[in-house]
Amino acid sequence: MTKEKCHECEFLSNPNETESEIYDNKLLILENKSFAAYYSMQPVAKGQVTIVPKQHHSRVLEFTTDEWKDYGEILQNVGIAGTMRSFNLLTPSGVEFGKHLVIHILPTGKDGYEFEWKPLEDIDEKEISKLELYAKEINTKLPIKDRTIILHPETPRKEEINFEDLMPGMPCLIHGTRHNCEYAPPKDAIPPIYDPKFVKTNQVDYIDDEGLVASVTIGNETRAYPISFLDYHEIVNDIIGDTHFAVSYCPLCASSLVFNRQITKNKPPSRFGVSGFLYQSDLLMFDHETESLWSQIEGESVYGEKMGKELELIPFQLMKWKDWKKVHPEGNVLSLDTGYARDYLHFPYGEYNVMDRVFFPVKKKDENNRLHPKTMV
Repeated sequence: MTKEKCHECEFLSNPNETESEIYDNKLLILENKSFAAYYSMQPVAKGQVTIVPKQHHSRVLEFTTDEWKDYGEILQNVGIAGTMRSFNLLTPSGVEFGKHLVIHILPTGKDGYEFEWKPLEDIDEKEISKLELYAKEINTKLPIKDRTIILHPETPRKEEINFEDLMPGMPCLIHGTRHNCEYAPPKDAIPPIYDPKFVKTNQVDYIDDEGLVASVTIGNETRAYPISFLDYHEIVNDIIGDTHFAVSYCPLCASSLVFNRQITKNKPPSRFGVSGFLYQSDLLMFDHETESLWSQIEGESVYGEKMGKELELIPFQLMKWKDWKKVHPEGNVLSLDTGYARDYLHFPYGEYNVMDRVFFPVKKKDENNRLHPKTMV
């Protein structure tokens, strides 16, 4: 008796050479030994992801212990990467979807979709292209260890990185040549804004009255950069008149600074990106010209060709939105048109702002616990 072929098994084992009616390999965002996760072709909730087991299962109760571990890893990583505050799981009938159980991750608190499946034949190439971009966006935010590094200012333990190995011969100001490694996004996976767009104050309905904005005035123009946007982008490269500057913010330590991007006279201004490195729980920026690393909180290059060079600070104010819009009724405000799909009304790091724990080590701490670790000073 000839064993019946399973088209989904063929696709999951060799997606580049096999077609599937249900999945599109361009929408693959993560896979491990037991599961593959795709951005859904039929989303009933914005940001919906479909998880497919690589083995034949019609019920989750059939998962082995190892598969449960892999399933948990997929759920956690996709949830973090998609900045899902919470999500629901939907498991359609195994009979309907064949031998491979399908599990849908449905983010909660997301508007824009009715709970109704859109027939596959009604999905055109334009929609697939949009979904593909979203899938890539989630993929770049996954905490994949071999692509990511965080620097700890402590005595090295098991895993180490030597800056000399990264860019041989480059000088380094970060004390100690070796640092411990943990997860952080790869370069520009937290995407800076390179081409900001603005709207007038009276057009804004997307900032909470108690929310903070970084206010920059150059000449006769004042612009507001919502911290809720910088939580997701960390750097905005902007220009007013002849002044090229970068508005920077690190959500892990709530430090905001504005720098002049004109590092060297008579040379084009630099553009700054998010390096993916953290030091003292603060973002290290990089400039596109030399890829030198810059401490955001110190405004100084700590590694690379520009090591020791300091950035010129540009004055700014940190204000509540309700106060800023009264003072600047004709001001310009960073637009929602950032080029990225982000839920700017919600903080991407969950309860981090109020919890006692700090995600990444810092050298100096308040050992007497006089203040809450997240107190703004």
